[in-house]
Amino acid sequence: MDDQLSPAEYEQLTEHLVARLAVYFGGRTSRLERNVKLPGFATTNEVDVTWEGTIGNSTHRLIFEAKRYKSRVTQGKLHAFTSVLRDIGRDIPTTGVFVAQNGFQSGARRVAAGYDVIVLEMRQPTTEDLQGRVTGIEVAI
Repeated sequence: MDDQLSPAEYEQLTEHLVARLAVYFGGRTSRLERNVKLPGFATTNEVDVTWEGTIGNSTHRLIFEAKRYKSRVTQGKLHAFTSVLRDIGRDIPTTGVFVAQNGFQSGARRVAAGYDVIVLEMRQPTTEDLQGRVTGIEVAI
């Protein structure tokens, strides 16, 4: 992943990965959109990526917030996202996924855990990430 991606390109990458994961897990996609406005109980909310479909016999919606903040995501940002999820998640079971490049503060992780929001880091791997992993194979004939 290029660190020079614009916020829109970061959202596009998230959308692409969501589509690939839906296929991988056997989901049937009925809706996959980026920058969509969803009506809620109290207001209309704009979300970065929305996936709706079925996995098995269950209909579900995933709402993705994809952010390239320069610092870790704060507790306040997670609280704001949970508010959006509560507002739009009344008609169909909805799960929130917050994707960030630079990780999450500990308070943000606690908020995510308390509200069952999935938090993911999507960034270039660091040397620490790769420790103990195969990073290349050399074949000589």
